[in-house]
Amino acid sequence: MPLYCYTCPVCGIEIEERRPVERIDEPLNCPLCGALCTRQVNFAATFFTRGAPPPEAAAPQRAHPRNCPCCLPPPKGDRS
Repeated sequence: MPLYCYTCPVCGIEIEERRPVERIDEPLNCPLCGALCTRQVNFAATFFTRGAPPPEAAAPQRAHPRNCPCCLPPPKGDRS
């Protein structure tokens, strides 16, 4: 079952609830104050078709030039 996130407009708390897709639009009352909560839009899952990877996955953006000393792993034996 999908996990949906709701926010109470009165308390401001966030509530996560698992429910079937058929019940996505059913109202949810806040467990603290009883107000009607609003469902938040969740873009956590993104699906791609098989084939070429999305452009951002093909070439990660680098803030530093390749082989920058601060971006390299520490030498073996160095525990700092």
